[in-house]
Amino acid sequence: MKRRLLLALALCLTPGSAHAQGFRVLGLNVLPGSLPPADLNVLDGLGTASCPPPAGRLDRLLSQELQGQGANLSCGNRFEALIEFPGPAAAHPWGSYAELARRIQEAKSSVLLANMVWDEGQGAPGQLIAAALADLRRNVLAHPEQYPQGMSVRVLLGNSVRPDRPADPRANLDYAVKDLLGAGLDLSGQAEGGWRLDVANFSYAAPHSHLKLLVLDGEEVVAGGYNISTLHLSPEAGGKGLRDLGLVVRGPIARNAVAAFYDTWQLSERLTCPAGTRPGTALSVRRACPLGGESAPFTLLWPPAAPAGTANVYSLYRRSGVTAADHALTALLGAAKTSIDLLQTQVSGDLSCDLTLGTPQGCDLATHGFRRGRPWPTRCAGESTCGWCSIRPIR
Repeated sequence: MKRRLLLALALCLTPGSAHAQGFRVLGLNVLPGSLPPADLNVLDGLGTASCPPPAGRLDRLLSQELQGQGANLSCGNRFEALIEFPGPAAAHPWGSYAELARRIQEAKSSVLLANMVWDEGQGAPGQLIAAALADLRRNVLAHPEQYPQGMSVRVLLGNSVRPDRPADPRANLDYAVKDLLGAGLDLSGQAEGGWRLDVANFSYAAPHSHLKLLVLDGEEVVAGGYNISTLHLSPEAGGKGLRDLGLVVRGPIARNAVAAFYDTWQLSERLTCPAGTRPGTALSVRRACPLGGESAPFTLLWPPAAPAGTANVYSLYRRSGVTAADHALTALLGAAKTSIDLLQTQVSGDLSCDLTLGTPQGCDLATHGFRRGRPWPTRCAGESTCGWCSIRPIR
């Protein structure tokens, strides 16, 4: 059966380069204007793939809307899994984070990990992710013959504020660094044999980066809404049982995810810690590990893309200046003929809602016109012949 998947890669920022001049407001780095556009040729795979016009009506619409921004990578993919968070605590105390850790440990050449939130504390999932990276490093150094291309790992945080640290967007980075150092990983940015680990933080707090993905070997991508957070652990494991999903796909579309990470990395500052830095506290980590170091080269050299399956997968990478995903999603909703099932945690748009996004309660959908608990009938936008659609927002 032909599969059609939407891979949402959202980034809350304006276009450009990390060298754009911002200004500080209450200690937060704010970007007042716009930045240059992203390299669309990179987002479309650098000419390493192409797709014929798809047969399905909605596939054709998405392919047309995303021309030049990933449409050429949309065919020949394979659906791998849908990871549900929090996952069963009985199977593993870290629930579905154990699945992410396993995939990291099985990487063969590269790991790209981007997230917005990283929680600290005993039993927090960041410790498991750091331990998985440490296991991978040990294997690379012990068995270099298994990694002929070496192993390049990049960890990228989004410089987002937290409910417990509302004026300190670097806190997530400091917590990640504590866990990485605590796992015995060196963050000096120097290569060890075939191993290299680089860490960076997005340059701006307003706007911040919302990118959440894991790309393995440039061939497999896990994208979803989960943070590296105790909120996504089950109550039995000390979490809040917050539900979320991670969509796992393999194939050419992973190159668009690499390109999204690459674009965000160019807008970020690299962190370096002197060799021998101990984990200590978040404050001691901040003092020891400055931002602004020269980043390692990030070169995209892709051979012709090989198909992994028959699924069509469409990547919705968006940021200001890269808005094809917005138009594609609007067009897709407008093309509905009978129904739309929308699974979404928050619908924002006004200032009062935006100000609640960092709180555990989030934004109340009822204040935005949705009738909680029953279908919401409305006329489909953009297509006068579709009649009435039943839209069921599921929170």
